[in-house]
Amino acid sequence: MTRKNNIWQFLDTLNKYELANFYFYKYETFMENSQKIIDDYFLNKNMSKDKIKELVEEHKNMAKYEKYIRKDCCPQCYSLKKVKTKQLWCPLGNNGIAVQLDNERIMIDVEDCLICGYKFSNLNRPAKKDNWIIKLLKPDVS
Repeated sequence: MTRKNNIWQFLDTLNKYELANFYFYKYETFMENSQKIIDDYFLNKNMSKDKIKELVEEHKNMAKYEKYIRKDCCPQCYSLKKVKTKQLWCPLGNNGIAVQLDNERIMIDVEDCLICGYKFSNLNRPAKKDNWIIKLLKPDVS
């Protein structure tokens, strides 16, 4: 199957709001050839950049007036489609520079939104004191 078929097949699984959010948030992350394939898809679906912006705004407004938003949906695009991967965790020192842990590699499960790329697990945000990683790296010396 060609790259074009793979991309179009994925885009065909998205509803109009997911398509708009995908283009709005992730288009720039693709290489030029993939962007051309995505452009062709949106042209084929008669979705202009103005229509995409309109759909993104419409979807945000709809979500604001919902009586509830599912807690497991993406806070940026409200999609339930997530992708789970493993990433190398590297703690940051006080100066924001990565600290090496004696050649130890710690792989952490992370979740990202498949539609907009929102990071549910930001590995660089300050960790809670009861975080298992902090306990592992900083043994209690009391």
